[in-house]
Amino acid sequence: MIPAWNVQSEKAAWASPWGTTIESVGWCGKSGLVLVHKVSGRAKYVPMPCNSWLCPDCSKKRAEEIVKQFGDKTTWMDRVWFARVRGEWLTTDRKRLNKRRQLKGHEYVLVRRYPVFMTSGYPLFNKANGYRRGVWIFASGDLSGKLPPTTGRFVTRRFAIDLLAAEALLLPGVAKTSFSVGWKEKRDPPTGMSWPLGLHGRDASRDAIEALYRFDPHLVLSPEEARDYLADYLVVHRSDNR
Repeated sequence: MIPAWNVQSEKAAWASPWGTTIESVGWCGKSGLVLVHKVSGRAKYVPMPCNSWLCPDCSKKRAEEIVKQFGDKTTWMDRVWFARVRGEWLTTDRKRLNKRRQLKGHEYVLVRRYPVFMTSGYPLFNKANGYRRGVWIFASGDLSGKLPPTTGRFVTRRFAIDLLAAEALLLPGVAKTSFSVGWKEKRDPPTGMSWPLGLHGRDASRDAIEALYRFDPHLVLSPEEARDYLADYLVVHRSDNR
């Protein structure tokens, strides 16, 4: 098991413009999905994180999950191939890397960090701040070629895990991560046992569920009736549903 504390997050950097980048970060955990079970008629509220790399809480959780997943996928390996490509990383580069992976039969995890200069409106960082631009690649075998990545080296698995956590996933600064097909987690399909009633504010959702149980304390309503009552309540109280 990979210790979560390996993931590095610089608190001082989060106090910079990163804290006011996108609206979803401000709403993180304050809204969620209202569900009604199709059999029991029970209602529940599921908080929805923003899952943004620009959110201090969500980004750390995501980074920890990536480190753990990488550790799980490489338990059988003594060495990991590592490469770093500085500068731009285009769609053509990604496609070339994936084709090279398929031909050689290897797997990888890729971390793309924000470049030094950006035009998207997100915060700007420079080399003096220590933020690593470009792409970091950790693979089960050599993926170098005539075009980037042209060079790389084998390192121990333990060193690769530390490098991934402390350098490639240094927070803030991550733009995107991706695992190749063989290293992706296989997720169970949704059961479809609940009716989703949309995203709503935390307080309004809890008020609506409490109102349902006050109206039907003995759970006499059918699941469909409970769903309709809750849906109507959320519509009527839409002005408070924030």
